[in-house]
Amino acid sequence: MPDAELLIRLAEELDTTPAALLGPELPQAAEADRVAEQLGRINEQLAIKNRRARRIWKIVAGVLIGAVVIQLLLLLLSMASFRSFQTEAESTVQAQELPLGEP
Repeated sequence: MPDAELLIRLAEELDTTPAALLGPELPQAAEADRVAEQLGRINEQLAIKNRRARRIWKIVAGVLIGAVVIQLLLLLLSMASFRSFQTEAESTVQAQELPLGEP
């Protein structure tokens, strides 16, 4: 903070007020309250947006996990049906290989 006498002389030379030389005025209490209220609303909107985004990501993750589980189940079922088909084919081949005279 400059010396008061120096500030007054400088203001007289520049044909302005000492308050103008010190910089912008500090906001009034009412203006500070208004800014705090706006910041509170912005904070609330961001919280709602974050909750919505988290909910959407949870739904997407659930759908993807469900699709993977269904794919794994289908793979297991196809392997089981292939094995049963394979054993049926082997038994058919073995039955056909038996000579006609043997029981």
